[in-house]
Amino acid sequence: MPTEALTGAKAAWTDRRRRASELPEQYPHAAPQLALYAALLDVQESVFHDALDARPAAAALPDW
Repeated sequence: MPTEALTGAKAAWTDRRRRASELPEQYPHAAPQLALYAALLDVQESVFHDALDARPAAAALPDW
């Protein structure tokens, strides 16, 4: 993957974490859901990078 794309992907994960920490102030009723989302971001990012490295075929994704 080109360096620019990886930099963009890293920025996207940083933006998601920032938003997950900011939004509960504006939407306190959604704080529990946003906390769950924030907690899952590390796992999601890890799987994203693993998938980029492994490049599984589309047909193999459900089992991957």
